[in-house]
Amino acid sequence: DNIMAVQFRTGPQLRQPTDYINALNLVANVSERVPIPDGRTFVVFSCTANYYVRVGDNSVTAAVPGDVSDGSASELNPLSYILHGNSNNTHISVITSSNAICTMAFYDVV
Repeated sequence: DNIMAVQFRTGPQLRQPTDYINALNLVANVSERVPIPDGRTFVVFSCTANYYVRVGDNSVTAAVPGDVSDGSASELNPLSYILHGNSNNTHISVITSSNAICTMAFYDVV
């Protein structure tokens, strides 16, 4: 069995390769939004530059934050998210401050 080891902030984790990966060719300061695939409960991010992410409904828009003190800022470089638990979260929005390629590997983790 070839199981890839991935270093998460909480320590090493193992994960199987996935059959569902989205890639975004991002232009600097232009957000893109993708739907969360049906049945996928976990996502792992990777990007060639710093990136910012927001999860929400079909109107969610990530932004490169300035000073934000109301809880609405986009998160810088999240490694992964658990996606189940909030039915309003149907989309992921990503933005970078420079041109970059970002991938999102989706999993069905029970």
